[in-house]
Amino acid sequence: MYMTEQRKRLFEFFCQHPDRIISAKELKKTLNKDGEPPISISAIYRNLAKLEKDGLILRMAGRTNRETLYRFVSSSKCDNKLHMTCLYCGKTFHLEKDLSFHIQMQVWDAKDFHINLEKTTMYGLCKKCFIVTAHHD
Repeated sequence: MYMTEQRKRLFEFFCQHPDRIISAKELKKTLNKDGEPPISISAIYRNLAKLEKDGLILRMAGRTNRETLYRFVSSSKCDNKLHMTCLYCGKTFHLEKDLSFHIQMQVWDAKDFHINLEKTTMYGLCKKCFIVTAHHD
């Protein structure tokens, strides 16, 4: 697959940060810090769309209706594992392979529905953030 220099930089970022979910604006800020030629926001969106079409990243809804987030999906760490993303801190965790498979089989048995584990993300609060937010109530 041919990659422009800009697309290569985006792809390398995702390879180096396989568990990070990030917006296009955050990507622009991050990628334009490293002394490389700057990348415009329109070029970032164009390249994100191409990487998504090629199945290398996943687009998902952000914390607000106006925000779209992106996550790498071709990592060996993601191999047949459900993802869990904390709505408070934004960190993505991988559920153990055996537990992911068990959940997948439970859904199949109950609803005859096959879950694509690599592209499925469950949202909630990680233990650390749950404790922090519980103390604010």
